[in-house]
Amino acid sequence: MKRPNDFISINGSIKRQMDNQKLSPAEFARMARVSTASILRMINTDTCSVHRLAQYSKLLNYNFFAEISHELKIEKPESPAESTFIATINDLNKQLSEKEAEITTLKRMIKLVTGKNTDEI
Repeated sequence: MKRPNDFISINGSIKRQMDNQKLSPAEFARMARVSTASILRMINTDTCSVHRLAQYSKLLNYNFFAEISHELKIEKPESPAESTFIATINDLNKQLSEKEAEITTLKRMIKLVTGKNTDEI
């Protein structure tokens, strides 16, 4: 499975946006309230936390998450709400199957005890 940094250099994208806005690492560091060394280290690494990426997106007024999403090329991404909904449906279907099996067992027991089908009672 590909890691995110195998297909996109998000830190390269951040650097590109800084260059487009003519921001030096020192200026961007002041905006981000971090040290210049932190910005330089971030530019030269392959990773960036989601929290930092959200912060940098706001500071640079650029949606890095959209860029990542575009690179993923997932045609029909499932939203978290859909995932929860589907998991709930699957759980309910499992519970329903268990209850149907239980009802079938109880009907057999009633027939054994009474000699009658449950619809005759």
